[in-house]
Amino acid sequence: MAVDRKLDSIFDLHDAMKVRTRKNGVIDIGKNLGNYDAIDIGLFVSPVEIFTYLGKAKSASNQGDCSLTDAVRLMAADGKTQVIEIGDTWWQDVDTPGALRYAEKNLTPLVRS
Repeated sequence: MAVDRKLDSIFDLHDAMKVRTRKNGVIDIGKNLGNYDAIDIGLFVSPVEIFTYLGKAKSASNQGDCSLTDAVRLMAADGKTQVIEIGDTWWQDVDTPGALRYAEKNLTPLVRS
């Protein structure tokens, strides 16, 4: 899982997927974490085993559904996750009109240079 540790640069921190890490592993993941040190940027390399964890997450759900976050949380509990820091690389989560405007404003100068 690729993560960003530049927490001050996150456009919508409230909506961001927060990650608590230890060394290179994930300890916990979720939008409502109070204690976190990184943000999930939405880039994953997953083994085939992720589908087993998705099945476990679905079975554990009261609604009979699950998310990638649920599966990653279960994998983390088994010590099977690893984070890669993006360093100074710029990225932007775009899932609202406000985030799109922010991305366009910040990406345009990068593209023109």
